[in-house]
Formats: sequence, C-alpha cells, structure tokens
Amino acid sequence: MNSGKPPLPPLQWDVIKTSMQSSRLLVAGFVLTTTVASGCAVAGPLLFSRAVARLVSAPPLYTLSLLWLFAVTAALARCLQDVKVVLSNRLEQHVRNLSSKKIMAALATAELSLFAQNNPSKLSAIVESWHQSNKIYIQLYSMVLMGGVADVAFSFLAVGGAANWLVALFILAYGAVLVLTTWKSNRVTKVYQAQAQASTNESSNLLGSAIENIVPIRMFRAQPWIAELYDRQTAATRRAWLTFYSVRLRYGALQSTFLFVQYASILGLLLWLYDRSGEISGLVMVSMILVQLNRPFELIGMSMRDITVARGMAGPLQELLDAHAPAVRPAMLRRTMPILGSLNVSISALSFGYERGASPLLSEITGEFKPGVINFIIGRSGAGKSTLMQLLLKMHQGYSGLVRIGPLDLATLDPEDYLAYVGYVPQEPLMMNLSIRENVLLGRPFSDADVLHALDCVHLADKVTSLQNGLDYRVGERGQLLSGGERQRLAIARALIARPRLLLLDEPSAGLDEQTEGWIFDALRQLASGTTIIAVTHRRGVISPHDYVLDLSCSASAKASRALEQFP
Repeated sequence: MNSGKPPLPPLQWDVIKTSMQSSRLLVAGFVLTTTVASGCAVAGPLLFSRAVARLVSAPPLYTLSLLWLFAVTAALARCLQDVKVVLSNRLEQHVRNLSSKKIMAALATAELSLFAQNNPSKLSAIVESWHQSNKIYIQLYSMVLMGGVADVAFSFLAVGGAANWLVALFILAYGAVLVLTTWKSNRVTKVYQAQAQASTNESSNLLGSAIENIVPIRMFRAQPWIAELYDRQTAATRRAWLTFYSVRLRYGALQSTFLFVQYASILGLLLWLYDRSGEISGLVMVSMILVQLNRPFELIGMSMRDITVARGMAGPLQELLDAHAPAVRPAMLRRTMPILGSLNVSISALSFGYERGASPLLSEITGEFKPGVINFIIGRSGAGKSTLMQLLLKMHQGYSGLVRIGPLDLATLDPEDYLAYVGYVPQEPLMMNLSIRENVLLGRPFSDADVLHALDCVHLADKVTSLQNGLDYRVGERGQLLSGGERQRLAIARALIARPRLLLLDEPSAGLDEQTEGWIFDALRQLASGTTIIAVTHRRGVISPHDYVLDLSCSASAKASRALEQFP
C-alpha cells in the first residue's frame, strides 16, 4: 500500500485540509473547549465521590462546597458541549462553502461527456451526498474522536489514580475490543454500503429523467409505466439498504453483549475490592464515570463505521470527476488565437468515430468555411452534422485528419483562449431561471447597451423593452416563460454579444417561424463580413445562392473527399 495515499478522495482531502489550515483559530478554540469540557465531565464524579466519602466525618459546609462544585462542573460541561456544537457547525459551514466552490470549478472544467451520461438530478444527489460526507467527517473528528479521546484519557487517569489501575485497564480493554469489532464490521459492510449508494444514485437518475420528460410521458399516457419502473428501482434501493443495515445489526448485537460483560465484570470487581476495604467512594466514582465513559467508547466505535459510510458517499463524485477529467495537453502545444484578420476554417481528410473498431461517423471530410457568407452543413439525419460542430468546439479528441483555424492546427490551440473567440448556439438552448440580462451575459462584463444591441440583432429588443421589468424580467425555469422562438433568439443574442470571430449554430432556426427565421439569417448575413459563420440545418429553404454548403451525405463512398460547394 502506498503510505502517501490520502485517506480521503483527493478533492475531499484538499477541501478539508485547506479548510482546517484557514481556520486555525477556530480549531484551536475547539481543542481548548473540548479539553476543558472533558476535564469538567471527569471532575464532577471525583468531587461527588469525595463528598460521599466525607459525608459523615467532614463539616457540613465542606460537603456542601464539594456538592456545589460538582453542580458547577456539571453545568459548565453542559455549556461547553453547546459551545462545541456551535464551533463544529461553523467549521462545517466553512468546509461546505469551500467545497461548493471546488465542486463548481471541477464540474465547469470537466469533459462534456459527464453531462451526456448523467442528468442534473443524479448529479445533484451525488453532490449532496458529498456535502453530507463532509458533514459526517467534521462531526466525527471534532465532536466524536477529539472529544471521545479526551474523555477516555481523563477518565482513565481518574479511575486509575483515585480508584484502581486494574479497573482502569479493564475499561480500556473493553474499548479496544469495541473498536476492533467495529473495524471488522466496516470491512464486511462497506461492500453492501457501496451497492446501496449506487442504487440510490440510479434512483435519482431515473427520477431526473422522468421529470425532464414529463410532458411526453403524460401525452403518451405513460404514467403507470414510469411509476412502475421507478417503483422497481426504489424497491431495489430499499432492499440494498436493508441488507446493509441487517449486516450492521449483527455486529451491533455482538457489541451489546460486550457491554453486558463489561458492566458485570467491572462492577463485580469493584464490589469485591471495596467490600474488603469498606470504602464506597471509589465505587461511586467509578460507577459514575463508567456510565458516562461508555458513550465515548461507543461514539469512537460508531465513528469508524460512519467513516466508511462517509467515504462511500464521497466516492461517486470523485469517480465521476476522475472519469471525465479534462485532457491535459503539453504546454508547448497551447498556442493562442491570431489576434487580427479574418478566420478561414479548413478541414482536411477529417474522420471521427465514437467507438473504436466501428465505422467512423465522419469519414475523409474535406472542405473550407470562409467569412463573409453563411456556411451551411447539411445532410441526412445521423450523417454527423452535430458531431462535426462538436469537433469544432473541441468537445471530442481522437479524430484523424486536420482542422485549421486560420493558420493554426485546432488540436494545438489552448481551449480557453480559443473558445473566447467562439460563439455557439445549441439545438436546445440553456435558459436559467434568471433575468434576460443574466441569461444573455452569463457573467460576462457587457453593458446594457450591448445586451440591447444583441437583442436587436435577433428582433427581440422591442419585446424586451415592452416588458414591465425589461432586462430584469425572469424567464422561468428552462425559459418556460418565453416561447420556443424567443428562447432560440435569446440564445443567438447570447452568442452575438461578444462579437465572436467564429459563430457556430446547431440548427438555430429549429424553433422559429419562417418570417422570424428569415429575419435571423438576414441579420446574420450582415454580420458575416467579420465573422466566420457555420450553421447546421435541415431546411434547405434558408440557404441563399450566395451561401456555401457542405453536404455530408453527397459522397458515393465513406472515404470520398467531400468538397465545400457553392449552393446553385
């Protein structure tokens, strides 16, 4: 085993380590509070047993003072316990805040295949499990392990010093057996826990798919089918969790047996010792400490079990991020875009397929896209139009042939630098439940005048200014307060506002009527002088005699060269 391997998934290890380092004062305060609280918890039984021992021989005021100090230590221990909870929660919130930032950054840079294979509901459930895992770790390390170790240490010294070291060692032996049993149960149950967690994530994935497709489900009267499918999945999830907890319960019964043996043995030993000496104060003190000491032992044992659970909850997110991590390219290949001049986009003998060994979806494609016109990609369904668009967006690697952006090889361009010059409109534009302004800007620093100009280019400015809230109008979840055509035009405005040098449109007129469609492409042709525009379409009617066309279904063989031809 690699001794340098982090005990947690790498991202989680980084988050918790960074949080602890940036919260040193908070952690120091928690350690101090824990130490004082544990000292008070053990001092109480010592004071009470001393009062019992001096009940007859000492003056009443002395006994009363000891009992009063016992009450003070008990109250202080209780108060400090609340302080520990507050400090632990503050640390937990700090970890959650940093974790959210790290997760968002990781998701934002992950390969797009992550989102093609997992819907939002599943990802949300996995992220929430991650946060719950962090919460478990913080609670365990602060409230349980740190506090439990302090309680055990003080109690061991108190029992050994004030009563009998044999009894103290017997108590520690019980704790060791309890922890060992818990460690064994973790090894056995972690497989069942992982299976149950995976089944839970699949249930979330199915629920998310059902929600996203609720309209066709209702239209095709498929409610009973989806309900039965979801019921089967949740039933499988329930069985997986029941199996996990039933295995844990067996070890819980074994630990209960150990608890009985501990009480019977220690109390019997104490009665034998103090029956001979006639001293009962030690018996009282040990009994009081024993009652409160079992809880730390149990919590330490439970923490080992919960650590396994927490690791299983954090694992799926780390596995997804690792499986879809962005490819790291050598620094020598990270070239930047040319600053000035128009961009010709040329492809030469381009081939690409999603699966090795299968026939390529794109085969030996050759052509050139020029500024000043609209360059259309047409072809039958499944010919690879959208795939070619995705290759131009650097969404896929592993193609053969050459793609040039101006004088540079696309494969050598730094993605961040390249995409800053690219505008993109997908078939189904993303709309967030935010204002029109925010949906156009997506965090980019443009003025309201720029936003309105972009909206005017797609004949949407008049509609926006007529709204009561104007640019502050919220478009609803997935833009449902806008029509399909308005959503599409808003997506085009989003792409145009940055004045891209390369504009890629994947069927941008799919949701538009013919009149609006004509306006959109007329506006795009006016912008084409300084922009290379490439558009996928099924509608040949939008293509003018001055546009250029790459037909992906016109070749006689899969390896034939396909030229960019002027539309007749």
